Amino acid sequence: MLLLPHHQETRHRESMRHGSMVVQVTVIALFSSLLAGFAMAEQQTSVRSANMHDEVCAVKSAWETEYITALDSSARIASNTSESILQMQELMASREWNEGKPIGEQMTSDEANKWGNLEAKLASGTFASLIEGKRERDVRVLERMTALAGGLYSSPERLPEPDSEDAFLLGIVVAMRELYPIEADKLDLIPNMSGPCTFENSLRSEAWRTAKSAVSGYGVDEAFADLEALSEKYNGTLELAQMSSADARQLSQRIAPVVERVSMEIEFAKDLYRIAELDGVSKVMLEANRMDQYQSQGDLGYSGTTWKEWVETGRISQRQHEMSGAINLINERMPADIIKSWDQMGIGSEQK
Repeated sequence: MLLLPHHQETRHRESMRHGSMVVQVTVIALFSSLLAGFAMAEQQTSVRSANMHDEVCAVKSAWETEYITALDSSARIASNTSESILQMQELMASREWNEGKPIGEQMTSDEANKWGNLEAKLASGTFASLIEGKRERDVRVLERMTALAGGLYSSPERLPEPDSEDAFLLGIVVAMRELYPIEADKLDLIPNMSGPCTFENSLRSEAWRTAKSAVSGYGVDEAFADLEALSEKYNGTLELAQMSSADARQLSQRIAPVVERVSMEIEFAKDLYRIAELDGVSKVMLEANRMDQYQSQGDLGYSGTTWKEWVETGRISQRQHEMSGAINLINERMPADIIKSWDQMGIGSEQK
């Protein structure tokens, strides 16, 4: 049995005097609900894996696989944490306790040590649950952002209700256009990429297919050739009032609609690429947070340490670091479900 130093044993005895058992019962209810929610996800079969450029690597199927993976990770953490809580219950039910005296003072050294170890496991599990819950939220939200970006392209006049979560997420999609520009050659490099059929990679492949479709559509070459000819004819100044009626009609009725459609489709392709980047950042944040959890053994105050180190050493690029701000903004507006559960149960905000 792992023995705690005397000061730690004393601290765990003291914790029993401040209603910690009430907190444990609350946490039991929380993790029981989590396990029930994850049961259905565990029964689903995984989507077959493929190369990112394979036809079967559609965004929807890749996202489903990624989301189930996130749910499975949360379910495993919840299962382990639930086991620690059950052991706490067994310890409390192992003998009679004097109701008129703090339980911590009635524990033997072995009991206090066991309780302390279980508390440490519970703290670590709580930290891990927060980490995995955030990743689950990210995967769900990024899929929604993908759908909203598609809607903005196909039906730009149909915007979400003001102040809604969709409006907030679409605002991030649009803001990223200015904050994180993408040169056209970035899209040209996608066919040379290789990797498994992840949600991130499927978005990149879809970005390439969208861009390719935009420039190879019917009448595109002709429209741009006519546009170049008119530009040369009018020395680069395409003012309808200064053009012949035939040229003005050609520009406004034939050329402009094609150019506008191509521009919007290319912008949509870039939106998909940026969302893919954001998913990549989310996964790096998950990895860094897991390292924090491993090194700190449940100390939430340690959160962010690994990320900072990776930025300083160059493992995380400046662009990734800047894009993490979008994830943090989402976290403030749309916290992970586990945080919502904590809020409902009155568990401290310091966990966030």
